[in-house]
Amino acid sequence: GGTHGKTSTSSMIGSLLSQAEMDPTLVVGGLVTNLNTNSLLGSGEIIVVEADEFDRSFLQLRPTLSIITNIELEHTDCYRDLEDLQQAFIQFANSSPFYGAVILCLDSVGVQEIISEIKRPVITYGLSSQATFSANNIEFKKSNSAYTLTKNRTAVIDIKLQIPGKHNIVNSLAAAALGFEMGISPEIIAAGLGSYGGVRRRFEIKGISNSILVVDDYAHHPTEVQATLQAARDGWDKRIIAVFQPHLYSRTRDFYHEFAAAFMNSDIFIVTDVYPARELPIKGISGKLVADAARESGHRNVHYLPQLDDLPDFLDTVTKPNDMVITLGAGTIWRYGEAYFKHLKNKEMK
Repeated sequence: GGTHGKTSTSSMIGSLLSQAEMDPTLVVGGLVTNLNTNSLLGSGEIIVVEADEFDRSFLQLRPTLSIITNIELEHTDCYRDLEDLQQAFIQFANSSPFYGAVILCLDSVGVQEIISEIKRPVITYGLSSQATFSANNIEFKKSNSAYTLTKNRTAVIDIKLQIPGKHNIVNSLAAAALGFEMGISPEIIAAGLGSYGGVRRRFEIKGISNSILVVDDYAHHPTEVQATLQAARDGWDKRIIAVFQPHLYSRTRDFYHEFAAAFMNSDIFIVTDVYPARELPIKGISGKLVADAARESGHRNVHYLPQLDDLPDFLDTVTKPNDMVITLGAGTIWRYGEAYFKHLKNKEMK
């Protein structure tokens, strides 16, 4: 469980346990590229579950080993405040049996604040020098990442990933920590993580056409947006055109300033209208709120585009060869990213 990284981390664990020939059952919230499904029925004794905190549904689980990737305020329609959310995660962690363990990301301040309330054995991971499992010698090259896995600051093995971004290195550390706890060898851990091919809509590269790289990502929280754009910066030397569809009126209302700050790492920022999902409109809340906040914060190239059908033609007016266009959001934005890529392909054939 955790505010961010649940699907990727759960999928990495599935890959690692499969490499160890444990044949796990896997239930996650996204389509795993290697499997082309979000679930896998294994014959082994292990089930890996992505635990979603929305509506407190994760409190129905009784995990032997649990992982908390991070805790930040989210789902403000379900939780009063951050403390209310943290209390739910404390209950989740303490639902593990006495012979189990809780694996925690020490980089998250929200996690740090609840460690003393967890009454089960704790294992830590992260880029913090205080974490049991950490990463040194980090390198990025386009869609690939590499690092040296350390345990208690001692080098263990080199890890190579087929996915970009520092956030995914941290997610892989969670999977590695679980592997060690289960007695899996470092070599199998490295092989399992190395074979992981990612999840749909998590920095999913659609392709290159007319020298423009098109990427789609599920990021719908400011921290996720920041991580995705940083992965693009670290791996590629390109202008970044970010197209964002806000998800939920309540989330837009509560985080529009934070979204504006997160998109400062884009060269061109395009905001569409809000995807409402389960909500009715809230007066005065729209994508324009995010766009205006970004301009006021100093972003020099912001566009509000309420009609998504206009996206391909509008992108033609702002893109240049060697650009990267990233569509971001948890709504229907991926369809328009695909439409734009087809638009580029059609132009290429003319």
